[in-house]
Amino acid sequence: MQPDNTVISITTGRPVDPTTSVSMTLDYAEAPLRGGPRPPDNGDMEARVAKLEALAEKTSERMTSIDLRLAKIEGKQDEFGKYYATKADVESVKTSVSEAKYSIIVWVVGAILFTQVLPAMPGVLRALGLIK
Repeated sequence: MQPDNTVISITTGRPVDPTTSVSMTLDYAEAPLRGGPRPPDNGDMEARVAKLEALAEKTSERMTSIDLRLAKIEGKQDEFGKYYATKADVESVKTSVSEAKYSIIVWVVGAILFTQVLPAMPGVLRALGLIK
């Protein structure tokens, strides 16, 4: 078992001397860049930066356009808000539908009973002596 103060390398999994690795990291960070004061891949950096700046300007224009569109959409949404259904509206519709279903059922059952009773009505009236 290793003591608590041992540093383990993430890549190799082996113990590492912390003073050596820290000093090597500092030496590497303070070392000058190869190839002189300019990095070796800096040949077309000005052109690349100019392209990025132009893209940033276009992006800024697009964002301004998007902000204007969003403001219009939000304004229209506020106008349409008065047409949205509230909970009270939904409950009112549910009640109306329930009442309509009840009314339809009563009428259908009544119509069926009436059509079944109507042909037998003269016989019932004769049996009661109300007609001859």
